[in-house]
Formats: sequence, C-alpha cells, structure tokens
Amino acid sequence: MLPTTSALKLNKFEWRAASLIDDAARHDLARKGFHWQRMLDDGSSLYLRHGQCSTTDLNNSDAAAVFQSLLAAEASCARPTADAKLMAIVNLTEDSFSDGSTYQLSESELLSHCQQLIDDGACILDLGAESTRPGADEVDDKTQIALLSNAMRVLSHLNVPLSIDTRSAAVAKHCLSAGASMINDVSALGDEHMAAVVKEYEVPIVLMHSRGTSKTMQQQCNYRYLIGEICDELAVSINQALNAGINADNIIIDPGIGFAKNAQQNFEIVSSLSAFRSLGFPILAGPSRKSFLASVLPELSAEQRDGATAGAASICAYHGAEYLRLHSGGTNWDAVKIAQACS
Repeated sequence: MLPTTSALKLNKFEWRAASLIDDAARHDLARKGFHWQRMLDDGSSLYLRHGQCSTTDLNNSDAAAVFQSLLAAEASCARPTADAKLMAIVNLTEDSFSDGSTYQLSESELLSHCQQLIDDGACILDLGAESTRPGADEVDDKTQIALLSNAMRVLSHLNVPLSIDTRSAAVAKHCLSAGASMINDVSALGDEHMAAVVKEYEVPIVLMHSRGTSKTMQQQCNYRYLIGEICDELAVSINQALNAGINADNIIIDPGIGFAKNAQQNFEIVSSLSAFRSLGFPILAGPSRKSFLASVLPELSAEQRDGATAGAASICAYHGAEYLRLHSGGTNWDAVKIAQACS
C-alpha cells in the first residue's frame, strides 16, 4: 500500500514527503541524509537530500516511516522506463472536440483511419464512446455498448490490442468479454464495480486523476500544492485497486492533463512528470490537442494542434511517460522517440 502523503522526488536534491512536526524526529531523519526545509502549502514538507544515506538506525517511528517512504520513492524513480507506446485515440462519438463527424461517419472510414494510426506507430487503439471533455453530457451504457461493439467488430482483424475508454463497469465487462484487453478509466474506479471487473479479466487498467464530473471539473482546479495533491489522490485510487485484488503489474497511472486543471497547471504537470514516477507505476500522459495548448497558440483550432501536441508529448516522454495517448502518430511519434532517446 502507498502512504497517505506520497513521497516524491522533485529533483536531484529536493523531496516531498509527510511532515514531521517534532524537532527530534526531524533531527533523526537528518542523520539519514534528509534535512527538513519547510512546510508546503498542502501540509506536507520539503526535504533536502545531502549525500548518501547513513547506516545509522532511526529511533523515532515517525521519522522511520517517512524515511521508508522516501526510500521506496527513490527505488521507483530508479526503475528503468520501458520504450514509450503510442495509444491512439479513437473517438466513436460525432461530438468529439477535435475529430467529430470525420471517421465516425462510416465503417470503412473508421477502418481506414485506424489502419493509418497503426501504420503511424500505434500499438494500442483506445476506443471511447463517451466524450469526457469539459461540459460533455453523459452517455448511457446501452449507447456506449452499441457503439463499442460495432467498432470492435469492424476492427477485429487489425491484430492490435483494443483499450476501452469508459467509466462504466458494465461497459467494461461487456467489451472485455468480447475481446478487449485494457481499460482506460478516467474516473479511477469511480464505479464501485469496476475493480471487480478488472480483477476478473486480469487486464491492465489506467487510473486517471480527475475531480468532479465533466460538467463540474473545471470548477475544481483549486490546489494548494498541485503535484503532491495529484499524487496523493492517485495513491487513494491505487490502494483501492490493490485492496480489490488488482495485480500491481496491471496498474498504469495518468495525472489527468486537462481534467480539473487550468492551463498553467497542465503545463506544470508536463514539466514535472518525472515526479509521478515516485509512485512506482508506469505513467500514461494525454496532452493531445487539448485546450491548454491554445493558451500559447490561440490562433490554432483543436485539429491544428498536432505540432503543439508533439512538443508536449516529447517532454512527457523525456520525463518518463511510458504511454502517450495521442490523436495521431507519424511525425508526432518521431518527435517522441527522439525525446525518449535523449532521456
């Protein structure tokens, strides 16, 4: 299980972990090489690392707990990252914010589009039948299942894993029984039955950070310490998954770019993505064509943001993202591969 307050490696010398109020506990931890600096706005603390950890035993139990969480985070950050995988976005609803009413218009166009995605580097197709953009209406399970079932039939011979982008356990169960091999859950087990479904089928699940619903999430961007709070809230979902019996090797985390975050916060997530490695799970990042890019390039429409997407995705890959969820590959994916080669 992960601690309530996540220990994070922020950079070479600075770490974030649970606070130690007692001076004796702080002194005890300092003997291990982690020196308390100050309280952070969310109640956690900033620690400065000096040299290697000493072999001195810790006498204070609170200091020992913080030290163990810091060691676990350090070990997680030292884990080699796998080559990045392109998870291609396949929106099945015609009201998608950047590609609605395009390849959704016929089965042949859907098939052609997905074949092009594979040719351009996609190794996973992420099928979604409910838009989760800010302000979007919910789509009932029956409608989602109808759209997804038809798409899975059309794409069945492409020989590429299909991920299902849904918050609904009923939709997930139907699609997994029909051959899907992954669940992308933007609600991070918000449906109380989702964990049991994922455990039953023993498939990977993406747990994404968000707050509220599509209607309310952009009113919930109030963070005291953005990266730390996202990690703490992801840790709750991770522990929920582990407690439900989901294999740790099947958990992927997503900090939720664009979900209950404003533009500045989204850029902070992209530039600080390596901190999320401290949680110990592969990271998926999804910056593709999202509106935060328009804060820098306001003249571009959503479908014109692939160059901006390539920039954000490359930074994410450089900082350790192992999955990039994008609308297109090709030159975008070339940029990602170069960025990862430099990391």
